[in-house]
Amino acid sequence: YYFPEDFGLLGSILTLAGIITVILSLKYELAIVLTEKREETHSVVGLSLLIMIGLFIIIGGIMITKPSLLKYMGINNISTLIVFMLLLITLGLGIQNILYQWHTKFENYKTMSKNRVIQKISIVFLQLVIVLLFSNHFGLIWGFTIGLLLSLLILILPLKHEIASFKINKQDLIQSSKKYFRFPLYTAPQNLLNAISQGLPVLLLGSFFDLKTVGFYFFAVRILQLPSSVIGGSIRQVFYKRASDLRTNIPQLFIEFKKTTFGLFCLIIIPVMIVFMFGPELFSFCFGSEWEKAGEMAKWMMLWIGIMFVNPPSNAVLLVLNKNNNQLVLDVLLVSLRALALYVGGSTGDIIYTIKLFSVVGLFFNLILITISYNYLRYGNSIWR
Repeated sequence: YYFPEDFGLLGSILTLAGIITVILSLKYELAIVLTEKREETHSVVGLSLLIMIGLFIIIGGIMITKPSLLKYMGINNISTLIVFMLLLITLGLGIQNILYQWHTKFENYKTMSKNRVIQKISIVFLQLVIVLLFSNHFGLIWGFTIGLLLSLLILILPLKHEIASFKINKQDLIQSSKKYFRFPLYTAPQNLLNAISQGLPVLLLGSFFDLKTVGFYFFAVRILQLPSSVIGGSIRQVFYKRASDLRTNIPQLFIEFKKTTFGLFCLIIIPVMIVFMFGPELFSFCFGSEWEKAGEMAKWMMLWIGIMFVNPPSNAVLLVLNKNNNQLVLDVLLVSLRALALYVGGSTGDIIYTIKLFSVVGLFFNLILITISYNYLRYGNSIWR
């Protein structure tokens, strides 16, 4: 019902929204899990919301008054509708990030899992209904936007008592902003670089190829990241809370880290092997012969997406032990080499060669991230020992 070009446009919008969302609350929401008292929790939630609203107003104003800037970010089909949807998706993702951390604080993992599953189902259902009833190829964007916003109710309703008793004051906000300064100083830039490095193909492939190629890439990424977004996302939240509880007990945290990382590796290794060996055939069989090119890309992309499925414990360890600066340095190198890989590959005009280079860089750096976390837990400050 939808064409690769439709997925290319959706991919450009979601990539840009994801990049903006990363810095929307300066990552203060990650500190919610680390708070010790209810008043402090409310303070950090309030701080995250206030920063998010302020930056959203600024960014929204820029997009509305200067929509032509979106052309430099990979979105060529600019219209009032596109800008409106982009802003709604950005706001929805920003609110969702804060609510996820709030639920993690109370270990409401069932609620978050329910949200992820219902969100995926409702988005796909709405995208199908819109294209079938209205033959509207903006249905991919409409369906995602409406499904995302409706699914937020699943996260908001269980917190109604917390929201009703929500109280913050200026002094607490200032104190929380100072106490958790490492998140905006290190984690926000690190996450921004990470989001940019992952979104680079969508933003840059259009410069070397066409929107159809971008659509093939984005479609393959969405399919391959389904396990990560549903299963991996839930495990990420659970382990982050567990790691925050064990941050003063390094030996036990090391045991949990090894167990969880190895478990994730065992879960993903067989899917990685299957996609690597039969990617084009699988995509052609499941989605039609016109999507075989996406399967060829998926064959190589599965290497770094698979290792990304394994690394949530590594990210959590560096966060809770205040080693954000290690991640920041690593991501500066990662985004630089990924951009170089896309430029070198794109210059050849060979999309598969470009994806190979990009995937190998991602695989290599994710392995380094896991190694750093492992060595830090085992050897302490001598992470390179």
